[in-house]
Amino acid sequence: MALEGGPHPLELELLHREPLMPGYQPAQPPDFVLGDTVVFSEFVGTWAPDGGSDLDFYDPGTGAFYLPEYNGSYHQWLRFDESTYALARAWSHYNSEGLCTKDYVYYETGTPTLSITGPAEYDGDDTQGHARFQATNGQLTVNIHDCDDYAQVLRYELVPQTSYYTWTYRPQTDDIVHIPEGLILTCAWQRSEWQFMMCSSWDSVSLARR
Repeated sequence: MALEGGPHPLELELLHREPLMPGYQPAQPPDFVLGDTVVFSEFVGTWAPDGGSDLDFYDPGTGAFYLPEYNGSYHQWLRFDESTYALARAWSHYNSEGLCTKDYVYYETGTPTLSITGPAEYDGDDTQGHARFQATNGQLTVNIHDCDDYAQVLRYELVPQTSYYTWTYRPQTDDIVHIPEGLILTCAWQRSEWQFMMCSSWDSVSLARR
């Protein structure tokens, strides 16, 4: 920011931008198919990008966290039980705005609503659908470092948002070769403020059961 017109011109540089409260919330897309299923039994469990993803970086009960060592894997997880979902992501050196180096630990939980838009046509075939994640809780931990006296840990209770995805579920099959079970979430529409924590800079994330 540059300020002029006074006795001394000023140039101010942002150290850290506070998260928007509330953040951007898109409307339900017109071509989104809202289902009536909370969680399919096939989805129950923990999903992560790959075997190198660290799943222990955040404890929702205590707020304790750490930043996993970089190993080439995305450190995030998505968990379903019979009626709710929870997701988390640790993102080191997220420096989109400001001078300070920042690490993010994001956590969200809420109620999913699922529909099927493309049923499987044979055993082992993909099933496709739409998913609405209606958050009831959102938490952001910001670890600011390499910033002289401004180094600190900030915690935010975010305004819960609703996000819209398409999904593709692939069952495990061993008919010809072993193909592991997989779940792909795609951010096919405008994203809510923190939906990038699931899809990153890509349009989709491919998850495996852990």
